[in-house]
Amino acid sequence: MRLLIILKIQDGDSQRKVFSDFNVCVSAVRKIWNKFQVTSSIIDKNRTGRPKKCSVKDQRQLHRQAQKQSCASAHELGIQLNLLSIVCKRTIRRYLHNSGLYAQVNARKPLLTKSQVKQRLACCKVYSAFGTADFNQIVFSDEAKIVTFFNTRRYVWRPKNSR
Repeated sequence: MRLLIILKIQDGDSQRKVFSDFNVCVSAVRKIWNKFQVTSSIIDKNRTGRPKKCSVKDQRQLHRQAQKQSCASAHELGIQLNLLSIVCKRTIRRYLHNSGLYAQVNARKPLLTKSQVKQRLACCKVYSAFGTADFNQIVFSDEAKIVTFFNTRRYVWRPKNSR
């Protein structure tokens, strides 16, 4: 339609005649003609939109940091990279989502199995008769964390459908 309006005006028709022929308002015809005179084109230019607050380099650093420290929150990542003075936590999460990372609940660690419980109980029964003098001769080297129940959820940054 824009091309037809331009061709009619170039052929010598007035803007009033063109708008009545195409049943559009006078201002639309005038804007199309003025735009064509300035740009010599009828195609709309791309609009830039609002400029990004963080550079591409900042976004890459944020992605790398989230992969290194997957348990860190968006707030903690923002503090480490000095981004919170520029953007808010929600924007940091949005940048992480755009890079393919999402906050997902951490995989649960298995609790003690029945056989492990039996082995530990048997070990306790064997060493229950030990006194303090006997325990002073034993060197304890294994300090494993034993989880008996879960009371909190931990979120980690990772791609969708990954564990």
